[in-house]
Amino acid sequence: MQRKDKRYQVDVEWINTCQFTEIDNVACAVGGSEPSTNTQTYDFARVAKSVGFSVEVDTGKTNDFNFTDLMAKSFLQAKKTMIESYAQYLVAVLNNNAGVNAVGTDGKGTVVGDVTTIPAAYWNPALIAYLMRVGIVNRFDNPSLISGKNLFEQEVIAMMNQGNADGKGDKAMIEGMNLRFDLFNIDVVNSPTFYSYLVSQGAVALANRADYTPTVEVYDDFRAYMIDGSDIGFPEMQFDVIHKITCGTNDQAKHEVKVKFFADMFVNPAGCTATNTGILRFACS
Repeated sequence: MQRKDKRYQVDVEWINTCQFTEIDNVACAVGGSEPSTNTQTYDFARVAKSVGFSVEVDTGKTNDFNFTDLMAKSFLQAKKTMIESYAQYLVAVLNNNAGVNAVGTDGKGTVVGDVTTIPAAYWNPALIAYLMRVGIVNRFDNPSLISGKNLFEQEVIAMMNQGNADGKGDKAMIEGMNLRFDLFNIDVVNSPTFYSYLVSQGAVALANRADYTPTVEVYDDFRAYMIDGSDIGFPEMQFDVIHKITCGTNDQAKHEVKVKFFADMFVNPAGCTATNTGILRFACS
């Protein structure tokens, strides 16, 4: 665990075996190139974000919701707002680091630059077979498909029809690849184009840090501590909280809060060629 009193850069490590080559066998000659463990140091390019709110104790005395309810909802909304903003930032990073599909036009897609365009008629469970081939040809490790609305309804229908005699095939195809959907952020960033992303395992690394720990530190006019994102489904994410208590309405306490989030995403140079970044993007036409 990194010390909270130091602001570290992020070291991303990966194993590189691109230097391995085949030669004609030489009797009794053993050994060759060693795999290299490469490390690249990154600074956080994305600045810290924060959401502030204020809650008065007196408000809870004249409201159906008490002070505790108001504070809990405010914390939830603050974290949710920053996580969704972070998700949109991640989509932009994927767009900026997409590689070139080595399959080319041999299949259901047309490749122009770093975009593979697939006609809408092909976006059904059978497309998984094509995407699996793309992953293999591009030498992706256990790839995942990250998507907005593309394939979402088809996956739901396949899951609903799995009990039918003729529905098992679609379910099996859908389950042939790890699919992850975000209907709130991916299509918002890319509108009016609908992109999906095939991402090799280990191609990207998420990084997040907080200055404080869960132990509350008390200062003259504020207190500070760290909370995680368990209540919004992201237990690994950490948020700093700066919390002031002042005098509010009717001599009741007024709680003024800032929730701060510091995170980024880094791309590993995972491929053995300049055009293989471990990320491919597909457009539905």
